[in-house]
Amino acid sequence: MDFTIETAEEYIPSKETRTYFKEVVSSYANENYRSAIVMLYSITICDLVYKMIELRDIYQDEKAKEILDDIEKMQQKNPTSSDWEAKLIKRIGAETELLSAIELKEIENLKEKRNLSAHPALTNQYELYRPTRQMTLSLIYEILNAVLTKPPLLSKKVIHSFLEDIANNKDIFITSNGQFDKKSLHAFLNVRYFDHMGDTLRKHLFRSLWKFIFMADDSQCDSNRQINFMALCCLYKTYDKELLDFIKLQPKYFGVKKDYLNLLYDFLIIYPDVFNNLQEDTIILTRKLYDHNDVHARILGVFILSSFKQHCDMLSKFDFGKYESPKSIEQDISLLYEYSNRICKPHYALRAYIKIFARSGSFDEANKNFNRWIRPYLNFMGMAELSDLLDALRTNSQIYDCWAIRREFEYINSFMRRFLGDDFNLVDELQDDIEAE
Repeated sequence: MDFTIETAEEYIPSKETRTYFKEVVSSYANENYRSAIVMLYSITICDLVYKMIELRDIYQDEKAKEILDDIEKMQQKNPTSSDWEAKLIKRIGAETELLSAIELKEIENLKEKRNLSAHPALTNQYELYRPTRQMTLSLIYEILNAVLTKPPLLSKKVIHSFLEDIANNKDIFITSNGQFDKKSLHAFLNVRYFDHMGDTLRKHLFRSLWKFIFMADDSQCDSNRQINFMALCCLYKTYDKELLDFIKLQPKYFGVKKDYLNLLYDFLIIYPDVFNNLQEDTIILTRKLYDHNDVHARILGVFILSSFKQHCDMLSKFDFGKYESPKSIEQDISLLYEYSNRICKPHYALRAYIKIFARSGSFDEANKNFNRWIRPYLNFMGMAELSDLLDALRTNSQIYDCWAIRREFEYINSFMRRFLGDDFNLVDELQDDIEAE
């Protein structure tokens, strides 16, 4: 972490620790190095206790509760003894993921220097221990990085609490139109969980969520699969590079059952770079779904072909009447358009949508295609796309003779006028073409 001793305070999560740390800074600034070291050790112990309390009270972390209960018993049994401090450090190091082996050694080093600074350890010249400025500064930086600036890192047992928490609160994040409020969910999970996790635990959570979404098929997983999926997306969005490297190193943990391949497409349309880093059998199954003309896969499979343009060309030729999806595809169409925006190529998607509309083979199909592929995206069409749309209206009688679409003419006309002038009238334009025939 990049900070100076003067700015370190803002990186310390605990309010109490921040307050106490000011005394360390003050002692150091005034060259009272022994005092700075003694206080630094004291707030290190306090900060570890605060972290355990937060894990226990906010996250119901059983391991943190066990450690605190054990420490409290030791204090009650022998109030004047400081043995509990060593016990606290040892148990946190052994039973949680808060402290690494190196960080434990840094705390032990601080403890040694604190003992020398606090106790009358005289030299051969009968002088007290005199820590140097550089050594004191080094200790402060080591402890800031090892303990003080770290949020409480949850133990692996918190995974259960995490899953239970989002399952119990999933209805809160569903909007009036039945969609998840992704932005609010992402903010909630970051503040409550992700920001408090180190890379090891984040990877463990990601692996667990993946298993419950794409591989498990019990009733509990079924009822919570969608909220778990949203949580997975939020986690990957925040730590994409770290988690992609994890997938590359451990692809065997990221398989998928056949029944959940469609859901995998929902993930890969957002994060297509993951696809080629999955295990080969998963890649094969994913490709096969596309090859078997699954409607869902055909719309979202941007990662299957070599370019987005190629995908859109294939999509525009797909027979949606022949391979009708058992579920609504409006969300898939929206996801594809969102993807086209992310890669700055929305015109490819829009022109494919217009071509699908232009091939409508009946009044009913024309109306359905208009509402699916055209109406939600009229506001995003430029002159080229609107010109293609006008051609579709002109040349396909199943479209211009469809009364449901004729009722939309004035709405379509409002977008045409942006480029063709206020005098443009779609009804007159099409009537002239029909009469000319």
